[in-house]
Amino acid sequence: MPLFRNAIIFYFVVGILIQANISDPVEALFETSIQTVLNLVFIALLLCLKKSFKLYLKTATAFLVAADFIYVFGIPVMLWFTLVGDELVIYLFGLLLMWWLFIITYIIRQALSCSTLLSTMMAFLYIMIVYVGTFALLVIV
Repeated sequence: MPLFRNAIIFYFVVGILIQANISDPVEALFETSIQTVLNLVFIALLLCLKKSFKLYLKTATAFLVAADFIYVFGIPVMLWFTLVGDELVIYLFGLLLMWWLFIITYIIRQALSCSTLLSTMMAFLYIMIVYVGTFALLVIV
């Protein structure tokens, strides 16, 4: 439970800081709140479909820690891009996102005991629901 709590606090705070650099602080708070809720709801629904909700805390913590690592490595990459604007940074950021997708795929595969193909599709669905869904909800609101 302490790891989950720390991971969600880190996810929330760093998410707000990243979004506040892109938009105003109130919108950043709102967007990060939506992302956090969608993240946790997606994991709950994923585990309910497999009837393995007992793995919720462990799986949610894994998802959050994976996102936290991407934040930790992504912030310097974004700063580098902002300062230099080098094409290499875009490739590095793409590699970072692919690494994150592989981690999410692995977590889903372990949590659901499913094939790599299915877990990869679920990882893409996760990204679409949590991050694209947040953007869509902000446009609607």
